Amino acid sequence: MRHLIFVVSILFSTPAISEEVVIGDTGISFDAPDGFTELSQEIQELKWDNGPFFAMGNNTARTTINFVSVGLVVTGEPLSALKQDFENMFNRGPVDIKWISSEIIQLNGKGWVFLEMTWNEEGTDLHNIMLITTYKGEMLLVNFNSTKDEFPSYENALRNSIDSIKLQ
Repeated sequence: MRHLIFVVSILFSTPAISEEVVIGDTGISFDAPDGFTELSQEIQELKWDNGPFFAMGNNTARTTINFVSVGLVVTGEPLSALKQDFENMFNRGPVDIKWISSEIIQLNGKGWVFLEMTWNEEGTDLHNIMLITTYKGEMLLVNFNSTKDEFPSYENALRNSIDSIKLQ
């Protein structure tokens, strides 16, 4: 009986995956966690200095997914060099990054830099998964960001969203 209660509580505490989200005419799609909605421009401006071109989040905006086109023309730099550049940038930053993963992965037939880390910013513990690739000649970043206390309840849904990203 105890195991049944545990399984049922896991099923109801883990957000499910909802319908596929297509980001305008970008050719980018992914499955968003159930209950995530597009963030208003006002919320995006509060959260990010240079906002993403698309962002979704839960009802508190403490767990978000955002897509950023850096606008840098990428001329064939290998993903390993890009990965090293981002690692160096984060390691030189003002916060103490705790690395969980830094690797190059294949996702739906495309190479991506996969960075996963935690840190504390202004008294809030954060958990971030960042994916970086080239798309239409530019650098594309996808951030899966959550407060550390919310991350466990969204982790499976966020990882499923990662696996579902498609670039046309």
